[in-house]
Amino acid sequence: MTVVAEAPAGRRPAQLMRRFVAGAAVDSLGTGIAAAGAILYFVTVRGFSAASVAVALSAGAVLAIFTPLVSGRLADRHGLTRVYVCLLVLRAALYLVYPLATGFAAFLVLTWAVIGLETTTPPLQQALVGRLFGSDSRVRLMSLVMAARNAALGAGTLLAGLALTIAPGWAVAALLAFNGVTFAVLAVVVFSMRHDVAAAAPPPEQESTAEPRSRPALREPAFLGLTVANGVLLLHDSVLFILLPLWTVTTLGLSPVVASVAMAVNTGLSVVLQLVFGRMRRLTQRPRRGLVVSVAFLVLACVAGIGVERLADAGAGVAALAAGCLAIAVLLTVGENLHTIAAWEVSYTVAPADRGADYLSVFGLGYAIQRVLGPVLMTALVLGLGAAGWLALAAVLVAAAAGFLVLTTVLRGRAV
Repeated sequence: MTVVAEAPAGRRPAQLMRRFVAGAAVDSLGTGIAAAGAILYFVTVRGFSAASVAVALSAGAVLAIFTPLVSGRLADRHGLTRVYVCLLVLRAALYLVYPLATGFAAFLVLTWAVIGLETTTPPLQQALVGRLFGSDSRVRLMSLVMAARNAALGAGTLLAGLALTIAPGWAVAALLAFNGVTFAVLAVVVFSMRHDVAAAAPPPEQESTAEPRSRPALREPAFLGLTVANGVLLLHDSVLFILLPLWTVTTLGLSPVVASVAMAVNTGLSVVLQLVFGRMRRLTQRPRRGLVVSVAFLVLACVAGIGVERLADAGAGVAALAAGCLAIAVLLTVGENLHTIAAWEVSYTVAPADRGADYLSVFGLGYAIQRVLGPVLMTALVLGLGAAGWLALAAVLVAAAAGFLVLTTVLRGRAV
């Protein structure tokens, strides 16, 4: 049976929430800096070729598919906060030495490790929230964390752009090292919660009389199917960040500025929506209904894509086409944030209490599925087929949502 812990009595929930949000904001500020500045730093300052940097990034991305499986198992076996803090400290150390890589061998190994460990900590953070907070507050807290992350990522990206303009050498190197400092700060925040986590854990006598230990997530076919369905639903990220920029330029003939504005709209609106949706009990307590509404918005975005294609064929002006693209971005953003909240709550309720970190880490593989399938589907399906491609994408999303709902029912039935 899934056990939901309420916030421990030793510290007020509001205080724990502030610590979580502040730590996530500091972490994301550094992540935004690294995402915007690392590639250009190693190409323009260290002199590596763009192709060699791409090879290193791809190698790290492959490793990042498997590392959460290991970290989740370790967290359930050796302690959630202990493993989480160790991983944060390791990531901090890597970023402190990352800018110093001058040879390609060192750069390759460090990039492999930096990106490979990138996917290990978000599921542990989610597991920590699930351990410390009950169903009434955990999704609200994750929404606050997501809003803080989006705002901090934007600020970090701006800082990196400023550093690249002023002094692409030492300034960017200092900012990359600063990213390591942010991970160290988050490690301190997580370490300060170790007693709260211990207080929230069931006492040993409860564990001894509990049901037999549940199966690992990788041996639970229904949960793996849920992870795949969630990964397909996450294609909205690929639509926004891969398809929309390519489509606006190659198909509609618009300026790349339109796609940039769409990205800005997504970031700003996501901050607002996470704050609003996280407080709506109808969404947090009825995730399946929220998922249905989210897919409705995603399908509407696909229908809008077909409409814009028709406008382009009819010779519509730039303003009309640009407005259509921004409307698609808004619909995708609403659907994305509704899906995120529904997926969070479902993943909490179907994960067994004795393997929470393991199950949440496997569930996070949906992002890897989306990163693998997304670029191919966006370019071959939608760009290649035009309006028919948008229609096919809508059908894929509806099918994934149906599978998600069915598997959620199956897994919840087993958890009772």
